[in-house]
Amino acid sequence: MKYELLYIVPSRYADTEIGEIQKKIGGLIEKAGGAVTREENLGKIRLAYPISQTRYGTYVLAYFDAETSVIEALDKQLRLTDEVLRHMLLQAEKGAEQATHRVETYIAPLSEEEGAPSSSPRPGGAARSSGSRPISIVAAPTVAAAPSVPILKDEKPLSMDELNKKLDAILDSSIGDNV
Repeated sequence: MKYELLYIVPSRYADTEIGEIQKKIGGLIEKAGGAVTREENLGKIRLAYPISQTRYGTYVLAYFDAETSVIEALDKQLRLTDEVLRHMLLQAEKGAEQATHRVETYIAPLSEEEGAPSSSPRPGGAARSSGSRPISIVAAPTVAAAPSVPILKDEKPLSMDELNKKLDAILDSSIGDNV
């Protein structure tokens, strides 16, 4: 049976080490009785949220043939592997191995970077904004507008970059520092 494995390697590993990690994961698959048919490094991107104080990860996609009985043991072995931050192991759909994949940069919804939601959907669920980067469309529930907050005369409004930097600084500091 054909399976698809997507895993994230933490950013603490250099690009030169990613190939060795791919060989190690391929070895785990072969040790479990599978045979890797295709493996692709999709690139490094910023994660949507920090995982174990890691903000960036390299995504690797592998397709392999294996018996159904070995998948549970392989999944357990992947959870115990230090080089794998997160993984997803699925039965591959027909023709999935021939498809091309691209990981896109995570962009927070309603960011100034992308401007107003004026981009129109394209076939395949992606939209093109006024910028040159592709984004993914995600259905989100409609939210009522937040009440306006008055700005004090001495207070200057923050740009989105300044706000992101302040939020990153808060998230990076430990809870003990804030007490």
